[in-house]
Amino acid sequence: MDLPYRDGSDAYGQDLEKFLTECMTLATERHMEWRKKHAGVLGGSWGFDGKTGLLSFSFGGIGVRYAAQVVGSWSEKTQTFLWSWANSSMPAELTQAAAKAKAVGEERGCPLLTERKLDCDENLAMSLASAVSVMTDLPICYRAPAGPGLYIYFIFKDKSASPQEETESAAADSGGEIAHGTFGDFEYGVYEDGAVIIQYTGEDEEVTVPAEIDGVKVVEIIEDSFFANGSLKRVTVPENVLCIGANAFAQCSALERVDLPESLTTIGYMAFSGCPELASIKIPNGVTSLGEGAFEECEKLSSAVLSDKIAVIPSGAFGYCESLTSVELPKGLTEIGEDAFNFCKSLTAVNLPKDVNKVGVGAFAGCSALTKITVDGENKSFTSIDGALFSKDRKTLIACPGGVSGEYAVPEGTEVIGPRAFCGCKGITSVTVPESVRRIEKSAFFMCSSLESTVLPSRLEFLGGGAFERCESLKELVVPSGVAKLNDYTFSGCASLKTVTVPEETAEFGQDVFKNVKKVKICSNDGSPAQRYAKKEKLSFTALDKKPSFLSKVFSKKKGE
Repeated sequence: MDLPYRDGSDAYGQDLEKFLTECMTLATERHMEWRKKHAGVLGGSWGFDGKTGLLSFSFGGIGVRYAAQVVGSWSEKTQTFLWSWANSSMPAELTQAAAKAKAVGEERGCPLLTERKLDCDENLAMSLASAVSVMTDLPICYRAPAGPGLYIYFIFKDKSASPQEETESAAADSGGEIAHGTFGDFEYGVYEDGAVIIQYTGEDEEVTVPAEIDGVKVVEIIEDSFFANGSLKRVTVPENVLCIGANAFAQCSALERVDLPESLTTIGYMAFSGCPELASIKIPNGVTSLGEGAFEECEKLSSAVLSDKIAVIPSGAFGYCESLTSVELPKGLTEIGEDAFNFCKSLTAVNLPKDVNKVGVGAFAGCSALTKITVDGENKSFTSIDGALFSKDRKTLIACPGGVSGEYAVPEGTEVIGPRAFCGCKGITSVTVPESVRRIEKSAFFMCSSLESTVLPSRLEFLGGGAFERCESLKELVVPSGVAKLNDYTFSGCASLKTVTVPEETAEFGQDVFKNVKKVKICSNDGSPAQRYAKKEKLSFTALDKKPSFLSKVFSKKKGE
């Protein structure tokens, strides 16, 4: 069984579907055999040490451990899958299997294996993990619940880690544990560089993390230590704490206030994600590293003060913070990651500092109250035109603010409309695209639900996958003759779409171009690839009148004389 090569298009069609199905079937069979073999242990608890890579299962004093690889994580709420190699807080040695699958995907042209974050359901997420399991010869695939609606996918061999492996892994764990114990409601470990909080087991509404335990300073709150604590409303983190680990306070449903120390330097992956009652956060100036999704889905977060030393706001850091009205970006900021502020529906304005040189795809997508993105005049990478974000040379439209409504005219001279540039601009009803535009990238107009009409330029050469996906009010469109292919999901979910005129020069059609579009009519020439596609997909087709040739005009004229 092997990953199929792309056959000249972006869609594998049945070949890829067959491959994933076979991988899923094989992985399921192996998983069931493994569960049957270890039924007495798997009925208990599980744990994963993110530093050593050991996945453990225990029940009634009996346990097994495996040297595992992390494939990725899947969110039930957002219906997205994040590859482990795209998670900056995940040690590279634990993502080698997923990285190997990515390399194969790059070689064989499979975007499912190369895009860092995918929109997918639970079945596809498991299929991807199963595929990596098969491709890397790590036969057991395990999906672990990491919180409400969040799952992590592990793969490993059915071979318990040897005592030597466990010793070597433990030795690599922050210099080796010196002591382990409990202090009130805190479980802790002591290492050469200080004490760490491993878990909080109490139910108090207000908690102050101890500054010292048995005379040893507490320097870290490790991953998952307060995860999904439903009682916690306020927490005070003391001075000397340097790091808050991944998911440390994630899914704390009652958490309203967090006091962080000036000593803090690192806030890990999704550390405070899914805290719906958290209203504000002040990140101390000592913090230099902020993890992906650190404050994602904090629905009541209205104010965020960032450290001046943060150079990178990573992917999803404040995504879906629906109450966030404003944020002052650090003066030394150089990069804003993908989806960093996506669907912050109350955000009204953004000003990019002068040193920002990278803005990820969809960084401000779906910010429906955002009316303008301004840029420092000294910035060498970006500029603002009528509130929209452009490359400095004004040739690429990067992001149109989500609060723009009515008619929008792309400035003349623009050559590229970037990926997700208009994503979530639900108030726009029409877009004028100038003749200078050559490319419209992937998902450029995704979820522009009020967009009724647009005229594409005659010299357009590329129309990306999902370019008009879920444009539910779009009624008709004429595809220019320079567009050789309609990519995956180009018009998916365009419920009002009645007519799409496709030139005979458009010879290729991707996967689900018209998914969930029931009444669309394809207009093209008789015998064209579009006609064959319409027949294959059982779509309505109308033949266009062919333009008469010069000779036919001459003969017609003679007959009439």
